[in-house]
Formats: sequence, C-alpha cells, structure tokens
Amino acid sequence: MERKVWIFPVANGEPHFDDNGFSYFEEQAAEKAAIGGYELVTARSVSIDGSRVSGWVIRGVAVLKARAAAAPEASALQAQMG
Repeated sequence: MERKVWIFPVANGEPHFDDNGFSYFEEQAAEKAAIGGYELVTARSVSIDGSRVSGWVIRGVAVLKARAAAAPEASALQAQMG
C-alpha cells in the first residue's frame, strides 16, 4: 500500500462542507489514482483549508494499491501458443 498527500482545489460555489470535504476528496482521489494506475483503498485525515478570499482546498491522505495488470485475452494467448 502506498500513501499520498493530495490537495484538490474547490471551485467557487461548490458545497463540500457537509462531510468536511470527505466525499469530494474521495471522488477526486479515485480519479487521480486511476490515471496513475492505482486503486483508491481509502481516504484519511481529510480537511478543508483556506477561506472565501484565498479559495478553498481539500487536503487528505489517499491510501492506494497498484492495480493488477489486465489478463490478456484468450485469443491472444492461443495465437502465441500456435
């Protein structure tokens, strides 16, 4: 398992304060993890930082695991075996 501290900016007017930004962080972290070839296992220590003047960010720790390589298709294996 790998842990990464990630920070995601919150666009003006987006309401993410109900759960202290947890669901927004989880959603963004899952997308970022998938792009990097990982799976999001869980999110921890999520918090909202900033202000209305300087802007809000949601910060947290993403716990990741490497995604298993996809198995080759059966037809590709048969072609290799002759």
